[in-house]
Parts: sequence; C-alpha cells; structure tokens
Amino acid sequence: MGYDLKNMHGDEFSCRNKFWVGALWLASEGGWKPEGTNLGKPPEGYVYNEGALVSDEDARGLARGLKKILDDIPNDETKGVGLYARFSGDRKVGLVNLIEFARDGAFEIW
Repeated sequence: MGYDLKNMHGDEFSCRNKFWVGALWLASEGGWKPEGTNLGKPPEGYVYNEGALVSDEDARGLARGLKKILDDIPNDETKGVGLYARFSGDRKVGLVNLIEFARDGAFEIW
C-alpha cells in the first residue's frame, strides 16, 4: 500500500505506507500537533488515502516538525532499530522532499 499526496499547485509526492506513517511520527517528535483532516481526527485522518484534505497550516506544521528533527537523523546509513535508523542515509532524502512538498501548503492524501 502506498500514498500519493497531491497539492493545490499540481505537485505530487508518493511514498510507501511505512514511510508515511514513520514521517508522521517523526514530525510529531519534532513538535507537530496534527489538526486532523476532513476525514478524521489524528491519527486516523492521515492514513485514509481517499482524498483526505490536510490544511495549509497543518501541512506547514508537518514540514516544520520534520525539519526540526532532520539533523538528528544520520546522514550515513545506520543499521539498527527505530525510525532514525530507517530514515538514515539515502532514505533521508525522502524526508527532505516531503518537507519541501508540505511547505507549499494544503494537500490531499490518495
């Protein structure tokens, strides 16, 4: 299962289920307080890939939360357990791309 995020500018970001759920958790660790989507409160509202709408403010908050923890994730691939290891090395680039995408504001989750 995967997710396709689509913003109001026509940009898209696609990822696997584990990436999306992990990114949501990391953003929360970075201080993001999810508002919920039009399809539900957190965390359920963010895992419905049926056109759930994330608001401008919430999307930018997600980006800020991820940005805040980004330096804590190793640049070199790290073997081990946990999200910091899972997103280390080349996989960290996916988080950077999600941050850039979410900074542009509201998006739908498909």
